[in-house]
Amino acid sequence: MICLRRLAQLSAPKKSFLRNLSYAHLTHRKLVEISGENSAKLLQGLLTNDIGKLSRESPSLYTHLLNVRGRIMFDNIVYWKDDSAFYIEVDSSAAAGFVKSLSVYNIRSRAKISICDSVPIFASFGEHPQQLS
Repeated sequence: MICLRRLAQLSAPKKSFLRNLSYAHLTHRKLVEISGENSAKLLQGLLTNDIGKLSRESPSLYTHLLNVRGRIMFDNIVYWKDDSAFYIEVDSSAAAGFVKSLSVYNIRSRAKISICDSVPIFASFGEHPQQLS
């Protein structure tokens, strides 16, 4: 499996510059998978954006994880996998800390939280990026 982030909203000068560049491997990013029947409820209570907005039609959402004082600890992108599972893209250097922070609040929800080391993340550039298989 491959995680593909599409970046199609580029200004005119950048489009001509990136004409021959279609994909970029984001080696500095990792995916964290959260699954379980209460995973959406867990994320809804911890992240700054409404997880209810995620669906097959709107599969990603930019959000933050805050500390108890309201300061940003991690910025991330949440991807909808299905109704009881999500992928969260975080900086690779912060992935372990992100999982630890989520695990502190995962007492009652019993969601499964794990880092997906085997899933590469790519960004796609251009107006009509090709599908990766």
